[in-house]
Amino acid sequence: MKTIIFLSAFVLWASVGQAQEVTKLNEVKVNYSPQITEISQNGSVFTIKIKPRGVNNFVSNPIGFLNDNFDIHKFIDLVSTEEDDPDEEYDSYEVQLRSTKGFMIANYDGEGHLISTRQNFKDIVLPYPLRIQVYNANKGWSMKKNKYTANTKGVILTKAIYNLTLINGKQKRNIKINALDKDYGVVAKN
Repeated sequence: MKTIIFLSAFVLWASVGQAQEVTKLNEVKVNYSPQITEISQNGSVFTIKIKPRGVNNFVSNPIGFLNDNFDIHKFIDLVSTEEDDPDEEYDSYEVQLRSTKGFMIANYDGEGHLISTRQNFKDIVLPYPLRIQVYNANKGWSMKKNKYTANTKGVILTKAIYNLTLINGKQKRNIKINALDKDYGVVAKN
């Protein structure tokens, strides 16, 4: 019995002693975006498809999503090294982000500076202050669908419009909201 206990303690000590060895690994950099399914290129146009689980992040902040998940400078370098004529450079680049809820097209100059964007989304969650205003102004009505369109110069919004379709039984009401107005001005079209 003492032999079995002694042998067990020895095996445990030997295995623990061997497990304490430290192995140093080299640094590894992995570029992975869990929200992007594919990136394709046609000349100076890049198309990025967004995975369904990344759609909410994309819709809530399209330019932030683009900056977090796409490096235009890496792609400019890639395009310039793959070209048949290395002296030929593009004057501009277009990046299209597409999802099930809509798209954004971002235009860059030849050096990779953001010039403008055009955004178009459908059936998105309205910003909280807008939701409250629409609800208070249209009690008894339900939102059937909505559409959001926006334009920017650089990262500054120059246009932001929500078009809502509300229903109440068989009645239908269309509302256009200019989100750039300080009071989220609501204009109803019947």
